[in-house]
Amino acid sequence: MTKNFKKLQIKQPPAQQQTKKYSEANLWKKFKVSLNSSKFSAVTSLYVCPSAPYDFAVTCGTRVQVYAGDTKTIRHEFTKFTDIAYGASLRDDGKLLCTGGKEGVVQVFDVNNRNPLRKYRKHQGPVRSTRFVPHTSHLISGSDDKTLRLFDIPTQSQLCLFEAHEDQVRCVAPLDSNVFVTGSYDHTVRIWDARTGRCSITMTCDGPVEALQILPGNSLLASADGTCVRFWDILSAGRPTDMLSNHHKTITCLCLDGERTRLLSGGLDQHVKIYSLQTHEVCAQLDFPAPLLAVAVTPNNESLIAGLANGVLTVRTQKIEQEQKEPKIKIIPGQVYARPVHNKIFGGTLRHFMRGQEQDADDVEEPTAEAPKRAKLGQMDKLLRSFQYHKALDHALETNNPLIVVTLLEELFVRDGVVRAVAGRTEEGIVTLLSFIVKHITHPSYSKILTQLAHVVLDQYGDQIGQSIDVDELIERMRDKLAVEIRLQFELNQLNGLIDMLGATCMQITQSEAVSTKAEQLDLRQMVEIDDKHDHTPSVEHPDTNGIEPMVVEVSEETVLDTNPTPSKRRKTKKTEEHTVDLDPVSTSRTPASTKRKIHKQNGGS
Repeated sequence: MTKNFKKLQIKQPPAQQQTKKYSEANLWKKFKVSLNSSKFSAVTSLYVCPSAPYDFAVTCGTRVQVYAGDTKTIRHEFTKFTDIAYGASLRDDGKLLCTGGKEGVVQVFDVNNRNPLRKYRKHQGPVRSTRFVPHTSHLISGSDDKTLRLFDIPTQSQLCLFEAHEDQVRCVAPLDSNVFVTGSYDHTVRIWDARTGRCSITMTCDGPVEALQILPGNSLLASADGTCVRFWDILSAGRPTDMLSNHHKTITCLCLDGERTRLLSGGLDQHVKIYSLQTHEVCAQLDFPAPLLAVAVTPNNESLIAGLANGVLTVRTQKIEQEQKEPKIKIIPGQVYARPVHNKIFGGTLRHFMRGQEQDADDVEEPTAEAPKRAKLGQMDKLLRSFQYHKALDHALETNNPLIVVTLLEELFVRDGVVRAVAGRTEEGIVTLLSFIVKHITHPSYSKILTQLAHVVLDQYGDQIGQSIDVDELIERMRDKLAVEIRLQFELNQLNGLIDMLGATCMQITQSEAVSTKAEQLDLRQMVEIDDKHDHTPSVEHPDTNGIEPMVVEVSEETVLDTNPTPSKRRKTKKTEEHTVDLDPVSTSRTPASTKRKIHKQNGGS
């Protein structure tokens, strides 16, 4: 145990992301094919271990292979299956492997010696997906028998059975240690709570759900059904936020990139679409020679792994270049600098022939193998190595550094030693622990692990409430602080809904204004055309006779007059209501005789 003990690595807060100076297309073009391995059958699932060196499990046919993340070679192979295996996944530390299968058995293997540790025969149909629950010793499995089951690894027992789906359960994902998400062929995505044993949220899709992916922050969820990728807001009771439809065939897999800022989707159309989680737009596309069934990316963004339907495992790798900055020499004006001397000796030069003459034989050091240096362990690491979890937690609380305490708590949850670390404390120890929880429980980086710790503390010392004034005061402060935080989150969700409503209203107003503008432009164009026609109407002018001004007679398109005044040669024309001819007595020219008599009477016979 002493040799295999690893020093506890204190987690640092994530650095602020800098603006990328490269385009997305150029980034994904750097991935070059480094491995093309043909399997016995289609590669149905892939899973990458989140811890270095990022080994990944490949499920194909009746075999499960674990590849080394650094060399891309097969490290372990599991063949003890009587039928097709499905949905293999690794634990976060990479030491355990769980798989399902067509025979309906969930198996747990030791990765190092490949021995089966547990077998669960509770399902009545093929088990399509299995996952380890983080920070616990449990695992979940979804099957074609329409059920989701929660198993305990140490006791080899079934803890919960969830039955609400009406069709096969194809994908599962743990949202928390007690909350799980399932996708089914009954066109629904459901969220389950192990504490109540019931379905808390149901989200309806338009087609069978093939894949799920929990987005960073655990507040959003992405699901794939048919050719659509849907985004759901879990905090708003499963409200749909967006839908993307960029594939033209069924989407079979979803995953995140190493930076967790992009979502990748692979489908039967032989394409991998890469979406930006900020804008929900396609920023790049990768093409493959066959339909895709599984896609995964290593956490360091070095390798992209794809499983194809024709049984080919493809690994595309990019070289992560580490820039080595040369030391800058400060130039001082007026100072003479010597020419740099190269240590490399070139053949044919004087230095090449004179090398080694000034060196004595006794000065040559014989090569010796250096003993491996042991890492110096701190006090907390020594306590962890000796399984003194109670003292290790006390030592971490004395540092008053939340990063150290949270890192230790995560390690204790993995080791299933939180209860041992919390139990058996005095009143002063309980006050110290509750003070730390009350101070940091609403911090986004620590709230998840501290909420679980608060549940453990209340389970251990719930019967002692009312016996200590300090403990009761801290519990009331924690309750009030959580109530304020819940109210704040509720108000923020309401504000988010108002912003979405205002955005939709502005969009409708913009569209209506665009439609009205187009209608006004069309009416104006028609009016201009009518005016142009009216201005270009042909007219007939008659010469002036007897000092009277000539009359201009406008002729419409449907009326044609003959210039010959003889009535017998005048054409019969069609009268129109839109065009009339006013005969002004002042402006008469070449009018008929009856018209001249009327004009003469009106003028008083003059």
